[in-house]
Amino acid sequence: MEAVNKEATPDTPVISIREVSRIFITKKGTVTALDKVSLDIRRGEIFGIIGMSGAGKSTLVRTMNFLEVPTSGEVEVLGQILSRLSRVELNAIRKKTAMIFQNFNLLMQKTVIDNVCFPLIISGVSTTDARATALDLLRLVGLEDKAQAYPAQLSGGQKQRVAIARALSTKPEILLCDEATSALDPQSTASILEILRDINRDMGITIVVITHQMSVVKEICTRVAIMDQGRVVETGPVLEVFMKPHSETGRRIIFDGTSIPPLDSDRRIRVVFEGEQALKPIIASVIKEVAPVSILFADVQNTSQGSAGQAVLELPEDESLRKRIFAYLREQGLYFEGKGGHVYTD
Repeated sequence: MEAVNKEATPDTPVISIREVSRIFITKKGTVTALDKVSLDIRRGEIFGIIGMSGAGKSTLVRTMNFLEVPTSGEVEVLGQILSRLSRVELNAIRKKTAMIFQNFNLLMQKTVIDNVCFPLIISGVSTTDARATALDLLRLVGLEDKAQAYPAQLSGGQKQRVAIARALSTKPEILLCDEATSALDPQSTASILEILRDINRDMGITIVVITHQMSVVKEICTRVAIMDQGRVVETGPVLEVFMKPHSETGRRIIFDGTSIPPLDSDRRIRVVFEGEQALKPIIASVIKEVAPVSILFADVQNTSQGSAGQAVLELPEDESLRKRIFAYLREQGLYFEGKGGHVYTD
């Protein structure tokens, strides 16, 4: 299959969302699913959008192809403002912004190859050409031997591979994945993420991943946005956001349910070690040169963009010693935070 046009720079937004709101009218009143969201997604990246249930993630991704029309604001995709397009023009954009879903959306009465052929045939491609393309795509996702099977005969991971092959049949420039791995077991999830990574790398397709699974974001995404109550509360490179969340929602999503001890006293701090910092015996130096500390927790966070270490320390009761430790950590250029997520600065 052909790769998409890569002439634009990596920082070129393929999706620009400006002050987008989506309000639903219900019997119980109005519901604000999106509240003045602004976001840029760059060409060729894998962008993650994460949040708890009801945060507005799925509504946001559906505005990117106008399956949900915003109440206000603008959505620009591939250089075109969607609200200004005719139905024909909008359909053309939708072919370039394929979508896969949690529940696969396969036609159960059709074979695997017929499912992949379906978008091609309805767009006017001959049956012979459609089947040839479909076989190539099934080979790409490792399912050429299942071409004549029916969806009911496939596992969840295999069904999602068929859905990916079908989505690629229109040669999209953008692939929107709405909780595409949420219904899968860990092994199937890993295989789907590998396929998505290969598609992004080999074809240059921009991928937007909507998920509530932090492991998915860390595994394949380059940047991430965290949503809460219809708003984007934090965005940035994956490693930076996961190691240094600055919003309350980000801290809750990233740290709750982990073994990281809470920073619930003035004597506890969380220190982040990045790059060459992780190779230096900084904590040992603190103990030797400044004051004794206790290591309550330490680990390494791995993401698609690199790794960083973190440690939670219990500091001495003496406030003057704590201040000396803070000064020493600053001299080493370390990021560290304390109670309530307070970041210590000069």
